[in-house]
Amino acid sequence: MAIFTRILVRSMKPLSETPHELRQTLDDATARSMLVQLGLLDRLLDLAHKPELTEPRADMVCDTEHATHWIFGVYYHGYPAAADNGYTLRCFPKSIYTFEQFRAAIRRDIGGDTPIDFQQTWEGRPPPRHS
Repeated sequence: MAIFTRILVRSMKPLSETPHELRQTLDDATARSMLVQLGLLDRLLDLAHKPELTEPRADMVCDTEHATHWIFGVYYHGYPAAADNGYTLRCFPKSIYTFEQFRAAIRRDIGGDTPIDFQQTWEGRPPPRHS
């Protein structure tokens, strides 16, 4: 079985340089920077600008096409306390987690029947919803 280290993201090292590490951060600035680096921030912002969706809420996006990690990003917004708003990011190493284990971990974290974008390809258009 592969050995992995669970770390709080403190560096901006590319995920490809840490292929066996579960990387996650609750730090807004770090998560936002990594989402930009991964090309996922625009997807979250597209969801955030939908006036038909009520706030407060958490918009979520998953990237399954990254070479080394399954990626799960969340943007919390509209909450009364400033500390409850912002970005989070979790990156699960593909060398350790199967796609089904990744899906199960995310489902466990968010609970319920919340739709999750498990989009496997995205080419600049709104992704279809899969849960």
